Amino acid sequence: MRRLYLLIASAAIALLAAAFLFVTLRSEPAPDELTRREPYCVSGEESVDELHIPSGAMCEFDPKRDSTLRIADGSVLVEGLLRMRPASPDVTHRLVFENVDESGFEGSGMGPKSIDDPILDSDPGLWVMGDGSLDLEGTRRTGWTREPDQAVGWQATDELRITPTDVEDFQSRQWDMGDPVPQAYPDVPSAEVFNLTRNVVVAGTPEGNAHVFIRSNAPSTIKFASFERLGPRCECDASESAPDEGPITGRWALHWHHHHGGEDTIVEGTVIKHAPARGYVPHMSNDITFRDTVAYDVDGAAYWWDPPDKETDSHTDGTLWDRALASDVRGSSFFLGDSLIPGSNRIVDSVATATVPDEFSTATAGFQWASRGAGVWATEGIVSHNNRRGIYRWNNHNLPELSDETTLYNNHASFIQGAYSSNHLYDGLTLRSDSILWKTGAGGSEEDDYPAAGIVDFDINVMGRAEECVHLSGAQVPGGDPTVFRDGLCTGYTGNHVVTGDIMKNERAFDFVRVTNKNGEQLEPDDFDIIASKADKGLDLVIRVQHKDGSAYEMNWRGSEPEPRIRSIRAFDS
Repeated sequence: MRRLYLLIASAAIALLAAAFLFVTLRSEPAPDELTRREPYCVSGEESVDELHIPSGAMCEFDPKRDSTLRIADGSVLVEGLLRMRPASPDVTHRLVFENVDESGFEGSGMGPKSIDDPILDSDPGLWVMGDGSLDLEGTRRTGWTREPDQAVGWQATDELRITPTDVEDFQSRQWDMGDPVPQAYPDVPSAEVFNLTRNVVVAGTPEGNAHVFIRSNAPSTIKFASFERLGPRCECDASESAPDEGPITGRWALHWHHHHGGEDTIVEGTVIKHAPARGYVPHMSNDITFRDTVAYDVDGAAYWWDPPDKETDSHTDGTLWDRALASDVRGSSFFLGDSLIPGSNRIVDSVATATVPDEFSTATAGFQWASRGAGVWATEGIVSHNNRRGIYRWNNHNLPELSDETTLYNNHASFIQGAYSSNHLYDGLTLRSDSILWKTGAGGSEEDDYPAAGIVDFDINVMGRAEECVHLSGAQVPGGDPTVFRDGLCTGYTGNHVVTGDIMKNERAFDFVRVTNKNGEQLEPDDFDIIASKADKGLDLVIRVQHKDGSAYEMNWRGSEPEPRIRSIRAFDS
């Protein structure tokens, strides 16, 4: 077995040649010989079984030369610094894990305890532990854009793709410089064009997928790099679906695991592609910023962390997804997990597209909120289009949660909001080619905010794909505030009713304020068609409607009576 060890010079030598490294090539039996490489540990083509960078040492790739380090039979353990920084766009640095046997992975755990830990052999990948840090920075490239002529660093030879925009199209396609960028509708953004080429690459091979595991006390810089064929799967005990084939627990493409030194970590302009398991995973690792990132051809989820269970939590706070894009994902593009600090996790100007269900769940979506825990996220400017589901939310809590300026179009099913009680308010919603399924009620608001939950300032054009604009369903935990639909347009539905519903008996309340139907008229009782989902249980439902002129009325369903009692009321919304 050949091993590559890096040892930093002593303090005296460091004063004379601080940039130099000492590298030991050791075979079995190991001769005690030092080969000095000045000043780079990788220059050109290198191949070793495994690599250890101890604390205080650095392995730097030659910035002026194409350099590839092939790991033939093991892992890279970084307890010092791994640096890959090409000096120009014409130079490429690659770290490649070969001969990976996915069936031998152990999975799970907190990472290797020492260089002799057998996990380094069984679970080959890039491990960043102790005081370890990554300094990976390729040539600046715009990750994705709707204006390719404004993109930075793109070259004609780059691998470019464009997101789908046609109805029932769930796959991106190759795009060449100068090709048009379609726009599905005048009031939604154009398609996104994304770049999959980077000149810093960490990769497995088509025959075996490695992984990246970061659990250190130091921040890392990861910019304009590509992570390819990472995230192993197997039909083994380590599989999440053991004994059947599935992703290996804790061995994701780019995984921060209890990374307590990551407060200053910035991930910018990166790509994860061809990942058979989850992509970006900041798990119990706070304050990491992801900016202009791309995830393409990913199984499981593109942006994820583990939801809590009865025995463990998975709180992560201070996460920022800023201009993150996911395309061609089998699973949920964004799986939004648990947090301790409401609103500290944010998604800004990010896109989910070409998302279809994986083999584990039919509840996947472009943006999916975890069903367990209090996953409170603030979103702004998110776009979900051409997915099997646009938004799927199925959790319960009374914490305030705001989604500002949301755009959904050409999803097979765009908007599913559940389960029983949550204070999620969408302020600014554009929805094209589908309707809304709303199954949850508002929770109780401690601040007496109105509205606490619902949709305000919306424009929905069903475009003939549903009989109604909004469908109300399910049950609500008693005692909650009204769910509010305010200042909106509903057009394009094929039926005679703007709002339909099959409601369980639990007490429910909805307010519709200054909402117009497909004829441009204010809502009247005939615009509603509400039934009891269980006829023998009846209804316990109140819907209030207020027009633009301030006139208002209330419809009240009680028990088994099929028609509501209607009465005029004072204006309730200013």
